[in-house]
Amino acid sequence: MILLHNISDSCGADRKKFSAIGKAMIVYGIISILLHGLVLSVPVLAGTETGEFCPTCPDWNDMDGWRAKKAAYDQEQQNAELQGQQTSLKIQNADPVPDKNANKTVQSNYSPARTGKFAEVLVPPRDVSPGDVVLDISPSATKYVEGAVNVNYEGFIGEGGQLKPISEITKLLGDAGISHNDSLVIAGECLPCGGGPSPAIFTYWLLKYLGHENVRVLDGSIDDWAAAGLNTSNVSAKRPKTEYVPELEPELLATYDFVVNGGAQIVDARPARDFGIGAIPGAVNIPYENVVDKERIKPEEDLQKVFMGLEKDRPVVVYTNVGIEASLVWFALNLSGYDARLYTWRDWLENQPKFNFELTDVEAKPNPVRSGSTTTLTASFQEKQTAT
Repeated sequence: MILLHNISDSCGADRKKFSAIGKAMIVYGIISILLHGLVLSVPVLAGTETGEFCPTCPDWNDMDGWRAKKAAYDQEQQNAELQGQQTSLKIQNADPVPDKNANKTVQSNYSPARTGKFAEVLVPPRDVSPGDVVLDISPSATKYVEGAVNVNYEGFIGEGGQLKPISEITKLLGDAGISHNDSLVIAGECLPCGGGPSPAIFTYWLLKYLGHENVRVLDGSIDDWAAAGLNTSNVSAKRPKTEYVPELEPELLATYDFVVNGGAQIVDARPARDFGIGAIPGAVNIPYENVVDKERIKPEEDLQKVFMGLEKDRPVVVYTNVGIEASLVWFALNLSGYDARLYTWRDWLENQPKFNFELTDVEAKPNPVRSGSTTTLTASFQEKQTAT
């Protein structure tokens, strides 16, 4: 028991001695590693964290080498700065790159040059003065010229396309606060009808027919107005009611008798397909589309080519079905110096002689007929009986 005890004590002493040596060796190893890492890290301190050269981090172990690298670095930076200046100068002196959207902007704000009476009657957005009353004739607009009053042009036309009685038309204008002495600018369009200036131009004709002296047409749409930086509104303005007193200019509206006996030149302004189906005898076809370009009246020099077949010393009667589109051609003719009058195909048809007979019987002989053979049709009519 005593022997075992002594052995145990001896082993414990050896363990204590080994433990102290081991600890010393571990501490020495850690210090060696740290010193080695510090030595290896010195060159890195002369650069960035990625090992790139740092011009503000001297290499104290190799100052000569660091200075040589810094000189090379500074030269490289100067070369790069010089190259950047040359590139910038080339860009400034280079031809501008065409803007693909430039044409679109020009087209949306297309405004033909106006001269003579065209410049007097067709007013650009920026030339509308505060003293002008803007009359918007749109039937269902969602945006208006700020301060514009709205009278739907469809209210001027009765059933079947006839012009309403003058008393009803002047009441519409008076209720909207329009008087005969106002300086008017007609604006708006019928978007459900496909847009375009015909409703505004027709209203211009109507006001001239009523004897309104100071009236013009906005040369452009509400989008052109907004593009000019002018104010718009989601609602139309309201003006106090007044009385509109007309002074009719009857020569602006042709009658059936004038068309037949007045020696006028007749212009059918309907599309060619309608003209081909039927027209007033002697009429020439000048479709209303021929006087419009990008929803505006063409310049005067272009219209001269359109009207080159007409004589200025003879009156001109222009018609379409109810006269609205015909007003475009009337407007262009009037500003071009022609004595033009508006008319309608509807009035022409209504004034044609009535066929006062009715069909009573039709007979074909032979019936049926063989292919390649002929047959004779006999129709029987009797005069209509007038009610007594």
